Amino acid sequence: SLPVVVVCKNRLKETLREDFLKFYPNLNITILNGGKRSPIPESEVIIVNYDIASQRREDLLEHGFNSLIVDESHYIKNGKKKSTCTGCGYKVNSNAVNCKGCGKTGIKVNTRWGVRRTDAVMRLAHSLPPEALVLLLTGTPINIRPGELIRQLECIDRLDIFGGERRFRKRYCPDNKTALNLQELNTKLRENCFIRRKTSDVYGQLPPIQNSIQRMVLTDEQMKRYKEIENDIVEFLADKARQKAIDMGEDHDAA
Repeated sequence: SLPVVVVCKNRLKETLREDFLKFYPNLNITILNGGKRSPIPESEVIIVNYDIASQRREDLLEHGFNSLIVDESHYIKNGKKKSTCTGCGYKVNSNAVNCKGCGKTGIKVNTRWGVRRTDAVMRLAHSLPPEALVLLLTGTPINIRPGELIRQLECIDRLDIFGGERRFRKRYCPDNKTALNLQELNTKLRENCFIRRKTSDVYGQLPPIQNSIQRMVLTDEQMKRYKEIENDIVEFLADKARQKAIDMGEDHDAA
């Protein structure tokens, strides 16, 4: 439900905006740029890239949203989790209610993840109620090891189905190199949270290949260096053309 926050790679923000408007032309969409804090205008869709999500997380929380979509979600596969007591900073379990450090009961736990983009997405996802939609999209759910699924499962609140992080690692990736019980893992994923669509399933729905223009503003120093490289390339190609003319017995100085 709306409003929705969409987290994606920077170069895809404008493309996603166009895709939304193609199907829902009346949507009020805001693309977040820049890391400086400022209020977000009333919006039904807020599109933000990973780096800006980390810098503008408080703005997003203040605006409010009811659902979260994360594109290229394998970007949040890394990030060691650390939970501490908000009162004294003592390390505790993420579900702790008592703190051995300060002795208090009924404590609040502060949880962080060691990678900024993971931390930002996790904290956005966990700010939503359990029934809210959190949707992860990726063409590469894992690159090498099943452990790369842990943060993604945690983000959509499905890690407990596998017994939590410790049991998941013990069952499927005990040493971060070995991959075990993969058929069982595949079955449990498909039964609970994972939908895979092959290219052959959606080929007819895919748009034609598009070229995306990314404009860059160069400083005077960068432009100077650009011109130097451009001249070097032109000179290199001219030398190659002259050498080829010589090899063919032609007049390499002819116009």
